Amino acid sequence: IAKSMRRPWCTSKGFDSSAPVGALVPAERFDMTGKSIAMKVNGEQKQQSELAKMIWNPSEVIVHLSSFYRLMPGDLIFTGTPAGVGTLRPGDLCEVVVDGLPPCAFRLR
Repeated sequence: IAKSMRRPWCTSKGFDSSAPVGALVPAERFDMTGKSIAMKVNGEQKQQSELAKMIWNPSEVIVHLSSFYRLMPGDLIFTGTPAGVGTLRPGDLCEVVVDGLPPCAFRLR
């Protein structure tokens, strides 16, 4: 609602426990080639896409951001998600899978 009314909606993006993160894997141990990402909510697939469809690849994102911020080892960069974004409600079980990486699952509080 806030977005459609052209009001600030940043609080809908950042709040306590709003950024779950799965197991961290060093970039040199992961090749994005041919990999996909998918998210299920309560067992129903809501989002799915290939990593190759990212608007900017990770190297481009890092180069761009490093012109504004000092990036350090261990920093996390959050990007957008594939089509299919929807409302989550308390109790929803979210499961995110990227081919070749450990899955990330959490229940919304």
